[in-house]
Amino acid sequence: MNSIHISYLYAYLLKSGRPQSLDHAQIITTGLVGDRDFAVIDDGGSMLTARECPMLLEVEAKIMNDMIHFKYKDDFITVPRKTVSSKTRAGILFGQSVEGLELDNRLQKWFSKCMGVSCHVVEINAAAMRQMEDQFIDITYTDAAPILLTSETSLRDLNNRMTLPVGMNRFRPNIVVNGDNPFEEDDWKSLK
Repeated sequence: MNSIHISYLYAYLLKSGRPQSLDHAQIITTGLVGDRDFAVIDDGGSMLTARECPMLLEVEAKIMNDMIHFKYKDDFITVPRKTVSSKTRAGILFGQSVEGLELDNRLQKWFSKCMGVSCHVVEINAAAMRQMEDQFIDITYTDAAPILLTSETSLRDLNNRMTLPVGMNRFRPNIVVNGDNPFEEDDWKSLK
């Protein structure tokens, strides 16, 4: 194995939202602290992702002190972090039932206006965690695993074989590494 280093570290506070570039991160069993803790569910019960609602890719989400800040284009809203209600909203994510605690009603209205569809912002909690397929690991609103690791070397190799290259952001990684052989990370069992 060649010398490997971390090139980028990202968290996505809002599922399908804009990434936050990090200098460091705390890793817990469910992944990076603050990664995909919030999501948007439409009135029909579908969890919205960038596949169905590409505008989510432009939403910035940050927690600063006791406030949650969301920004979409030139519009923004700030609500107290402690506005999480006891009202649970259920939805479907990739065919799997998920739920979360609804946030402030002002936030629901703001997101509905920005996304152009009636929707609700939910926050994951311990009771709403789901498990990775065929394993006993709790995950938040991630697609399939607590942490997504990608490699710059693998992306270069992939793009050399494609007609239209894709960017790393297409894979929504938490950790981007460099310095290894293409796709070597597929066989890694652990990282130190």
